[in-house]
Amino acid sequence: MTPSRTAKVRDVLAITRLRRLEPVAPLAARVTTGIVFIAHGVEKLMDGTAGFSGWIASRGVPAPQLTGWLVALLETFGGLFLVLGLLSRLTSTALTVLLSFAIALGNSHIGFLTPLSGEARGAGIEFPLVMIGALHVVMFAGPGALSLDRLLGLEVCAEGSRSRRARGVSSPMRPSA
Repeated sequence: MTPSRTAKVRDVLAITRLRRLEPVAPLAARVTTGIVFIAHGVEKLMDGTAGFSGWIASRGVPAPQLTGWLVALLETFGGLFLVLGLLSRLTSTALTVLLSFAIALGNSHIGFLTPLSGEARGAGIEFPLVMIGALHVVMFAGPGALSLDRLLGLEVCAEGSRSRRARGVSSPMRPSA
């Protein structure tokens, strides 16, 4: 394809305009994943961890009461840290490890997809894998510009400390002049 045809295809597909939103991807991944983790963690805390601790004990997890509380707290506060963009890469790594254990202990015997009928109970591994994928966005791309990590100086722009404007890149939130 000639360069002019390629440019026309990109314009028709709105790829050029969508590229301006690339910096928003870590924010979207952080916030949506964080909300899901908060919901799961708070649910465990509100109902008490006895049911969850009993289930993980049946899977052979040592110290199930302590582990149940640690999981509930990690999900709740890890989710909150993701939403805020605080210690994002560390939090994403910890939650990825948690989900990897969840897949191994709770989902792998069911298979990839959650069965719609039959004797298998629980969920397949597809949901935790999607969550791990979103966490990988944060781990590899960083928390994004709209994060406490960036505000506190724990993260810098991908190309050092130069701002987008200093690099000659227009803001994804404002059309360039």
